[in-house]
Order: sequence, then C-alpha cells, then structure tokens
Amino acid sequence: MPSSKARSVKSSPTDKSRQHVDSDVEDYHHKRERNNVSVKKSRQKSRSRAREMKDRVEKLRVENADLEHKVALLSKELGLLKELFIAHAGGTSDGHCSLTNIPTASVKCDVDENIVSVMVNKDHGYSAPTEKR
Repeated sequence: MPSSKARSVKSSPTDKSRQHVDSDVEDYHHKRERNNVSVKKSRQKSRSRAREMKDRVEKLRVENADLEHKVALLSKELGLLKELFIAHAGGTSDGHCSLTNIPTASVKCDVDENIVSVMVNKDHGYSAPTEKR
C-alpha cells in the first residue's frame, strides 16, 4: 500500500536559480509589454488632445473674425444712428444738439451681412423733415 505522505523531490541549487532567472525575465518582459501599451495610450491621448486643441483654436479664430465683423457693422450702425439722431434733433455744426421737445420714436435696426438698415417709427407726432425737389 502506498504511503499517504507525499514524497518531496529535492532540486539542485542550479534549478532554483534558473527558475528565478526565468521568472525575472518573464516579469521583465511582462512589465515592458505593459509599459509599451501605456506609452502607446499616452501618445495617442496626447495626439488627440493636440488635435482637439487645434480644432478649438481654429473654431475660436473663425468666431473671433465673425465677432470683429459684427463689431465693424455695429460701429457703422452706431454712426448712422448718431447721424440720424443729430439730424432729427436739430444738431449744430459742433456736434451738440438740443434735446427739448423731441418726441420718442422707436428704432428698429437690422444687421445683415453687409447692410445695416434702420427703421424709425414716426407714429409719435414727429416727422423728419423731407426734402422737396
């Protein structure tokens, strides 16, 4: 009948050192593989962030150009409104105008790509002087 005790097999010291070296090499290769995967992910993420930043910069440049265009149009509109106000208020040559007896008027302004249109509602008993030809 076989003995219930397991027999131990003695290994030589060279076998242990060889196993240790093999496991160290496997560990090294495993760590290198994980590191390589991490580096790939990191570089891909970095490229992705750079691409997103480039897209965002381009979008902001376009938006900035649009806003600068809008500022120019609104500046023209402001100048036109100032001229209208001065003309209707009886302005003087020095740019000062008298604000007495000026009824209120509603002003509607539309800003299109290249056109600024202003409509003044004159339903308040005040009409602008018209030229007779």
